[in-house]
Amino acid sequence: MKNKFFVWALTFLFLLPTFDSYTVFYPVDGNVLYVGGSGPNNYSKIQDAINDAMPGDTIIVYPGLYIESLYIYKSLKIESKAGANFTIISASFGNTIKIKADYVTIRGFTIKGKDSGIWVEGRNCIISDNIIENNKRGISLIESTDVTILNNTFLENINCGIHIFYSTKSMIKRNRIDDSNYGINIYSSYNLTISNNTIYRSSMNGISLSETFFTIISDNVISMNGCGIYIYHSSHNIIKKNHLLNNDNGISLAFSQYNEICRNDIRFSKFNGIYLDNCDNNIVLQNCIKHTSQYYSICISYSDNNVIEKNLVNKNENYGICISYSKNNTIKMNMAFINYCGIFLGNSLDNKIFWNVALFNRIDLWLYNSTNNVFRMNIFLIRYNTF
Repeated sequence: MKNKFFVWALTFLFLLPTFDSYTVFYPVDGNVLYVGGSGPNNYSKIQDAINDAMPGDTIIVYPGLYIESLYIYKSLKIESKAGANFTIISASFGNTIKIKADYVTIRGFTIKGKDSGIWVEGRNCIISDNIIENNKRGISLIESTDVTILNNTFLENINCGIHIFYSTKSMIKRNRIDDSNYGINIYSSYNLTISNNTIYRSSMNGISLSETFFTIISDNVISMNGCGIYIYHSSHNIIKKNHLLNNDNGISLAFSQYNEICRNDIRFSKFNGIYLDNCDNNIVLQNCIKHTSQYYSICISYSDNNVIEKNLVNKNENYGICISYSKNNTIKMNMAFINYCGIFLGNSLDNKIFWNVALFNRIDLWLYNSTNNVFRMNIFLIRYNTF
């Protein structure tokens, strides 16, 4: 009797993984199906090939215009034979491609539609080398993990190029995003990498983070947007080595903590270079801000316990570094040259201003109604102190 029970128990443990709804069967070598060509295993519609394919199969699509909405519910590679310029998928309603599976690859198509060009709910998916245009949203990444969005071109997607919601551990790299309200819009996500993208002419924000954490935004070129990078209610993010040119505002943070903004090149902003509003415990380090037109190169307002260090603010029409209604910040080793005002403190107290150089400004240091601040080893020539 004991031997029978032992055999039954081993059998149950062996079969147990087959009941796991998250287990993905992804064969290394699947079959190849063809759409739009001639010969065996050929289909006239992509969806028909999807329906007949087995997980792990590859679908090769020949050049042509395919008027259909695709629903992908199994692990597949779907690739064009001739590239995005010659292979178009267009939908008259809804999402053009909807993915609800893991290990899906979409490569080499022009994708047009009414809602999202590609909607992804899955893990370990790859979206690469596509032209995604004239949709409401280019790509929507929803509750997804380990997704790669690489080498795509996004053109005139009304709401945003890429929308990310409740997703993690994904990479957005080397994409071109033009002419949307938002370039990349991220909400309630974490551990993302946004790098080497070019984002141009978004009417609102080039990259927008809301309630997002542990994300790296690096080496992007962001130009002619409402705000280059906007961060709201987010923490523990790193924004580094981005080039922000001709935006209304370069980098703006609101109600955000423990972020690091470092080694960014910000030029020709209309209003502000870097602006922190109600933000505590952030680091602003080694940024270069030049030719800001109207307001501030770097401004922290109603913000405490931040470090502003080793930044260069140069040739800005108004304020180089502005501290307003803020306390317990450290401003050190910055250089402010050829601005209207190098460093301004207004209604601020208990800040530390160490080892800064402000020269060739109309006013190098201006204190307005600010007390109990500590100054040490700075170089200022022209100072104002007003109450």
